[in-house]
Amino acid sequence: MADTATIDALTAAHLSSPSPSSLTAVADHVIRGNHAALQQLVGALGPQLTSTDERERSQATLLLADVLSRMTLAALPADSVAHLADFFCNRLTDYPCAAAVIRGLLALLRSPLQAEHALRIGTTLLEECDVRSLVQVERHAALTLANELARAHWPALSSSCVRVLLSALRGLDGEKDPRNLLLYLQLLRTLCQRCEEQRAPGFDVSASQLETDAAHTPAATLCTAHPV
Repeated sequence: MADTATIDALTAAHLSSPSPSSLTAVADHVIRGNHAALQQLVGALGPQLTSTDERERSQATLLLADVLSRMTLAALPADSVAHLADFFCNRLTDYPCAAAVIRGLLALLRSPLQAEHALRIGTTLLEECDVRSLVQVERHAALTLANELARAHWPALSSSCVRVLLSALRGLDGEKDPRNLLLYLQLLRTLCQRCEEQRAPGFDVSASQLETDAAHTPAATLCTAHPV
């Protein structure tokens, strides 16, 4: 059974003075306690996760994401996965917490994620989150999330593949950083291949738009020089 007092103490110690050792202490305790301890951690972080102070909110979100990243999530109950997916999706527009939220969602991709939640992650990221307003490292993380979602959870996206492709074009276009551009082009290639493989209705129109849009983006030059 999870030791609430211990989790509360470890969490408070980490939030007051974050360090690799204090993070490890929290993560190790949660991992030993598994699902019950994770619930206790979320409860302990409640005031900080809902704080109006951006620094407190960001630190608490990052702690939750870091612990999830260290856990084996395959046996996490479906309702817990759903609650966590909803929480992180709702926070994708909380930009001071963007890096932590994306880290948390990347961790959740290793859990038994239901199709509806995988699709929600993709559409929220591409349609509601202003990825282009993020700093370079956060945009890189967002593109990594989109690519991993398309790789590991394609069945959940397949029925909306054209929508996802168009959303990627609209939501991520204009990227100039070479490191991010490679991920963006990789994502577009994957989505186009998937849409073509399943002969998705409307894909011909989307492909035409892709060709038109690409001619007016920084990616166009890179595509010409380095076909993908």
